[in-house]
Amino acid sequence: MDTKKFTSSKLVLLQAFRLDEAGKMVPAFAPRKMRDESAAYNAAEQLVRSYLAVIAWTQPTHAAGGEVAERTIVFRHGDLPEVN
Repeated sequence: MDTKKFTSSKLVLLQAFRLDEAGKMVPAFAPRKMRDESAAYNAAEQLVRSYLAVIAWTQPTHAAGGEVAERTIVFRHGDLPEVN
């Protein structure tokens, strides 16, 4: 049996938000994949100087069937809109 197809991996993502012309909070950039939680936290701390809202999170992915598990927040700052 190939056990590699059942292994889990974890995405660590970072995203910042800004106000658009209408005053609506929108993503400043697409979620960025980070090396690990520490790198995401450190980068997020830097981004709060330039953006109104910042979030970093981990999201386990399971190779079998492409399932995605519940995310875990690593860093959160500001009034965040719904993040998918």
